[in-house]
Amino acid sequence: MRFEGHIDVCRPDLVSGWARDADAPGRALRLEAFIGRRRLGSLVAGEGRSDLAAAGLGNHGFRLRPPHRLSAAERDVLHFRAEDSEEGLFDAFGAVQPNPFVHPPPALQAEPRFRRCILHIGTEKTGTTSLQHFLALNRDALMEQGIYVPQSLVPQGQKPMLNHSDLAALALADWRMADSLRHQRAIATAEDLAAFRSASAAALEAELEAAPAGCDTLLLSSEHCHSRVLLLHEVAALYAFLAPHATAHEVLVYLRPQHDLAMSQFGMQLLAGEAEAEMLPPLPYPSGYAKPRTTDAAYFDYGRLLSRWAAIFGRAALRPVLFAEALRDGGDVIGDACRRIGIDATGMALPPRLASNISAPAQRFLRSFLPVAKQRLGADSDRVTGFVAERLRRTAPGQGELPPRDAVSRFMAQFAAGNERVRTEWFPERGRLFDIDLAAFPTKAETHPLESAEVFVLLADLLAAER
Repeated sequence: MRFEGHIDVCRPDLVSGWARDADAPGRALRLEAFIGRRRLGSLVAGEGRSDLAAAGLGNHGFRLRPPHRLSAAERDVLHFRAEDSEEGLFDAFGAVQPNPFVHPPPALQAEPRFRRCILHIGTEKTGTTSLQHFLALNRDALMEQGIYVPQSLVPQGQKPMLNHSDLAALALADWRMADSLRHQRAIATAEDLAAFRSASAAALEAELEAAPAGCDTLLLSSEHCHSRVLLLHEVAALYAFLAPHATAHEVLVYLRPQHDLAMSQFGMQLLAGEAEAEMLPPLPYPSGYAKPRTTDAAYFDYGRLLSRWAAIFGRAALRPVLFAEALRDGGDVIGDACRRIGIDATGMALPPRLASNISAPAQRFLRSFLPVAKQRLGADSDRVTGFVAERLRRTAPGQGELPPRDAVSRFMAQFAAGNERVRTEWFPERGRLFDIDLAAFPTKAETHPLESAEVFVLLADLLAAER
């Protein structure tokens, strides 16, 4: 099934829009409406609408009168599913956004500057930092091959790493002011956001106008497009921002088994000072979950990730790659991305290999150290724990703690249906999307306490890193 849909009206007393299965356009979908996890009602998306007819989308409109007036908070978590499906089709999130299917971006007034735009969207923890360092180190050499990597859309202070994270910051829905990307850019009001979007567009346009005439490929990279751009209209906003600059668009994305991604995310959260981070949580979190909620199901849902990007950029534009294939025979993401983009990397500078995680003993040490530092050091704890985390990354790299195999199985089961959809549509030659060796994991949770000698070794190496 290939879902398309949109919420056009989201008022306290009325929700209306349309929905269909593009693979079976003659069938009217039965939908269920939810407020978070609470079922609100059901309906059939089969009403006729002139705008849908004009767009060739058929009779798939719907109207829902809620059993009570919906508060703003309830409208923020309103979403629809096809009946008997766990897949959320589309969301309201309190604001009516332009319908990307009925109202596509306006026709271009002039020939775009670039022949193609390649947007690398991650996913997170698949070598994106190394690739972005490579782009920065070899920016001039890439221009000689006709590939232009902008310096705008990169926040100040992140160079020499060219992470175009401004793309996600400007594409997020207007209501998402609490996102840290917006905080980092001092965006707190609608006026701030409008000014940021306008300034970003002007800076990119000015830079691209000055790009060497021989450059015909625009290359951008930000894993935040995977982790933050979660709504269909956010992807549409990003497409509208980029569309004027290139005739064709490609979206490159690397997919890593979700348990691997979760283990790496856990290590990243621990290094960032989140002592209570959980490695393989149940997703979505059940009601009343007592532990800190440090992630969400959307982060790991590759089925929905590819669906929303294909719906806006077009299926032919997507280039999903299995991360394990990029690493085959000792390869890496830099080499794989260069081959797929058409870059001859011979003689180009390579960034130093960066450890993305720390060893299991180092993780246990850091988890014990973080709360003690917070209690003993107060306001100075962030500086000290940041210092310790950075030194551990250099002196104690490793895979980190391994979860028990039954926990890996339970975690992966949460994404089995979405992974199967991805396999069927994008990798039909494979028997499974991911090959997972459960025998590589312990039969029960590892609870080894740190030995005094291990602590002293970690501390000695950590302090020696300052020499």
